[in-house]
Amino acid sequence: PPGQLVAQIVAVACSPPPYQSTDAAVHVELIKLVVEGVVSTDEVHGITLVHSVRACFHVAMFSEGPGSGIARSSAHAALQRVVGSVFERLETDEAEKLSAKVAEAERLARETGEAQEEVANEVCR
Repeated sequence: PPGQLVAQIVAVACSPPPYQSTDAAVHVELIKLVVEGVVSTDEVHGITLVHSVRACFHVAMFSEGPGSGIARSSAHAALQRVVGSVFERLETDEAEKLSAKVAEAERLARETGEAQEEVANEVCR
C-alpha cells in the first residue's frame, strides 16, 4: 500500500546519520519529505515517527552553512506541523473510540430495556 511505502521512505531518510552532515538544500528536502509523509498518511508511527521528529529537531538546531536559515525555519515549522498532526490523530482516535463506546452502551441499553419489557409481560400474564 502507498502509505506503507511512504513510511518506509521516511524511515530510510530519517535514520541517522544522513541528515547530520549534509548541506542545507538536502535538509530542506528532508523536511519536506517528513512533513508530507507524516501529515498525508497515518502510516508513519512508532520509531519512524520518533526518527522523523528527531531529524527535524536536529536540522532546526544544528543546520549550518549557506541556506541554513531557510533549513532551520523550515524544520521549526515542520516540527510544529508534525506534532500538531500527531495530536489531531490522537484526538480523532479518541473521539472515534468514545463514539463507539457510546453506540455500544446505547445498544446494550436497548437490549436490556427490551428484555425487561419481556419479563414484565410474562409476569403480568
